[in-house]
Amino acid sequence: MPRLVIIEGRDKGETFEFEKEASIGRSASNLIKLSESRISRRHAHIFLREGDWIVRDCRSRNGVFVNGRAHPEARLAAGDEVQVGNTKLVFEAGPSSRPAPEQGRSVVLMDDAAPEGVVHAALDAAACSLAQEKAGVDLDDLFRANERLRKVYEIGAAISTLLEPNELVERILGLILEALEADRGFIMLRDHPRGELKPVAVRAGPEGGGKISLSRTILNRVVKHQKSILSADAMEDPRFRGSESIQLAQVRSVMCVPLMVRDQVLGALYVDKTRPHHSFDGEDLKFLTTVAHQAAAFLDTARMYALAREENRELRRILGQGREIVGSSPKTAQVLAACEKVGPTDSTVLLAGETGTGKELLARFLHDQSPRQEGPFVTVNCAAVPETLLESELFGHEKGAFTGAHRRKRGRFELADGGTLFLDEIGEIPLALQSKLLRVLEARTFERLGSNDPVSVDVRIVAATNRDLPASVKEGAFREDLYYRLAVVPIHVPPLRERPEDVADLVEHFLDEFRRTVGKNVTGFTAEALAALKAYAWPGNIRELKNLVERVVVLAEGGKAGLESLPAHLMEGAGIASGPAPSWDGRPLAEIVCDVERVCIEKALERAGGKKIEAARLLGISRPTLDKKLKAFGLF
Repeated sequence: MPRLVIIEGRDKGETFEFEKEASIGRSASNLIKLSESRISRRHAHIFLREGDWIVRDCRSRNGVFVNGRAHPEARLAAGDEVQVGNTKLVFEAGPSSRPAPEQGRSVVLMDDAAPEGVVHAALDAAACSLAQEKAGVDLDDLFRANERLRKVYEIGAAISTLLEPNELVERILGLILEALEADRGFIMLRDHPRGELKPVAVRAGPEGGGKISLSRTILNRVVKHQKSILSADAMEDPRFRGSESIQLAQVRSVMCVPLMVRDQVLGALYVDKTRPHHSFDGEDLKFLTTVAHQAAAFLDTARMYALAREENRELRRILGQGREIVGSSPKTAQVLAACEKVGPTDSTVLLAGETGTGKELLARFLHDQSPRQEGPFVTVNCAAVPETLLESELFGHEKGAFTGAHRRKRGRFELADGGTLFLDEIGEIPLALQSKLLRVLEARTFERLGSNDPVSVDVRIVAATNRDLPASVKEGAFREDLYYRLAVVPIHVPPLRERPEDVADLVEHFLDEFRRTVGKNVTGFTAEALAALKAYAWPGNIRELKNLVERVVVLAEGGKAGLESLPAHLMEGAGIASGPAPSWDGRPLAEIVCDVERVCIEKALERAGGKKIEAARLLGISRPTLDKKLKAFGLF
């Protein structure tokens, strides 16, 4: 009778005899149970195959070594040394000189000089064996059932916290193979209710190298009848004699269970064993069916979550089209380049610029460029909230914190947790609140009004102001330390009058928007009207331009909007006319247009300080075209 003798390790001196097979591992269900931490619960398996003794690695963490070399599977000869973890065993294939086990039970045989602890272990094992005999309970079955329950719990815990379908199926399949000691496993899913089943997770043991295939005969039967299949001897099973994959892979035992949700088959769980004398049983099928019920529900949830997230991204993309940054001027390009650099970071950004220049749009652009894009984007206008309520608005309050606080309120910092908080008009925040804001920016913790419990948040800050904060610092109206904490990355947003090249792009953008909402077919502005728009100073910046385009679209009859569509103050501001818009006075149209062009060119030259290149840029024409018109009007 073959035996294994431990020659090195914690259990040195123990001898184990067996007839047909033996398993090694930390689990109590193994014949050779070793308590060493580097040994897996089911580490190795020794069995007889065609007259040879074989040792196989059962996907252990630290491998199986035969005569000092790692082997997934190796043939054993008398005297070979097998190492698992730090334990070394010698394989002896000859007859045993020890007494035969009593009543056919496997017992541990001891050397006479065995340590006292080993003797006690043997006595404990014998007492345990007698106890289970009297109670009519198989302790191995109990241990096995306990292991299965633990695996069900682990799978439930894993799939309740993972929402990524790819990660989820890999985790589920790994735990199933470990629990069932299966050699191969597949999780098959459909792309849509009537789609073909495709593998989304595949696992195979050390012996499953090369191309891996599964039985479509079994899979199709399970899907068609929506019932599980268990075969203890698949190669001899008359149901699968026509299955080439079973014969080629030498599948000994196989199970396949449908993944069902709301009477629909999402997919299937498929596992098999290729080792001889290893078969699945009814308890294995119960376990796999239990896992399939859990997995199907969570896989369905995970796939719906992934679909919803994709739809959310598409909606964000569509909505983002309405808030895209428009402009082709060098200054706009410079601002966008700075935002693209700092966007993917968590650095605090201070956007400085006049009212109406698009600072909130840039803040949203920074958020969309960052890893926080899936998180919230929360805005608070510090100038629009009364001073007495601003602290509560930012940090929240507890019920009863002040008169009118009837319930707990979460502040904007809490609402922005995991995302971006945009503090607009930060220069208007009162001095009394600036010190608390500074502490929050440094520690990312605060207390709600009426509470001493700290609240921690993970928030990226983007602030904006139309004030000259360095000047406010010198005047004592703004804390210097808070300014430097906010201005980690300062970005100046230039006013529209400094980038007249953007006017035409912005006009076209707003025309597209209002044509859809108002329903008027305004095709654009005439060259003269567009020149007037470029020459105007735009004190209200982009916001003022947007309002003007909306007014023109609403009031226009269609076609192109000319100078007559522009308000008088804009014409005067552009230096085109000091009175009402020109109207036909009986002169030829070409003569009227020439007069308007002359006035526009004169004002552009005046504004450009006589520089023709700058005047041409303001008018939106080329330098040669300007030279021709100057010559025609006798202005050169």
